[in-house]
Amino acid sequence: MIRTLAAAVVLLLVTAAEAASLRTSVVVDAPVVTLGDLLTEAGAAADTVVAQAPPPGQRLLLGGERIGAVARAAGLAWRPRSTLVRVVVRRASRDIGATEIALRIAAGLAKEVPDARFRVVLGNRASVLHLPTGTAPTLGLASLTFDAASGRFDAVVVGAAGTDAETRLAVSGRAMRVVSVPVLAHRLGRDEVITADDIDWIDLRGDRVGATIVTDVADLIGRVQRRPLKPGRAIRARDVRLPRLVNKGDVVVLSLRTPFMSLTMTGRALEDGALGKTVRVLNTTSKRVIEAVVAGANRATVATPMALASVR
Repeated sequence: MIRTLAAAVVLLLVTAAEAASLRTSVVVDAPVVTLGDLLTEAGAAADTVVAQAPPPGQRLLLGGERIGAVARAAGLAWRPRSTLVRVVVRRASRDIGATEIALRIAAGLAKEVPDARFRVVLGNRASVLHLPTGTAPTLGLASLTFDAASGRFDAVVVGAAGTDAETRLAVSGRAMRVVSVPVLAHRLGRDEVITADDIDWIDLRGDRVGATIVTDVADLIGRVQRRPLKPGRAIRARDVRLPRLVNKGDVVVLSLRTPFMSLTMTGRALEDGALGKTVRVLNTTSKRVIEAVVAGANRATVATPMALASVR
């Protein structure tokens, strides 16, 4: 009876060994690599450990001779067909990519430099922090140094900090200050007045925002384009102007008000004018040229009675 049982066990192991075949590429999700990961039909020997698994996201090359030795020790008569047989084992991982890493570093720099925002470019744009599967994808900074003059930084990012799965990655690169500037959200007609609903915002590198670029939305609202502007493009101060309220050749109502008198007369504008601009106006009665300040549509004010007597 005992001999019969032993023979049956031997037959079972031989049959399993003959049925087993080696997988050429393996992905594991545990700290160890077992015969069950490497061989099909490993049977009762499936949980036998062959090697420690590589770190998450990394690869390990296992030789067939080593696998065969572990298999035989576990009772499987499996052997590799050649001494050149190799198996690539990769450890599954939960990945945090370069984009998330760059955003985390930008947030860290913003804390170190108040009232500033940064765009971060990693030196290695393929940088990835690999965490074990099942781990929360938390990302922190173990260290961060920044040279404001050159924009260079060095950092160590850490995932799953304070846990057994903690993983660190050293990265470096450049950080550039970012400035938000107002732009047109859509196309407008040449004389269409810009309103708050026409404004969108984009981020530009700080070193590309010169003194002529509009950064304050107040310098756009209420103005019109001097020429057609493309939506989403930075706007220069010279690209917009206040709308003309007086056009050259228009009849203009001139007014003079003092604590002692109030006078109104008409004239003809000799030049275009926006709100608050001083323009020359011809008094059609006296044929005198008067300097007046545009106060509204075809309206202008004269500062003093002496101005009425001025001749050009």
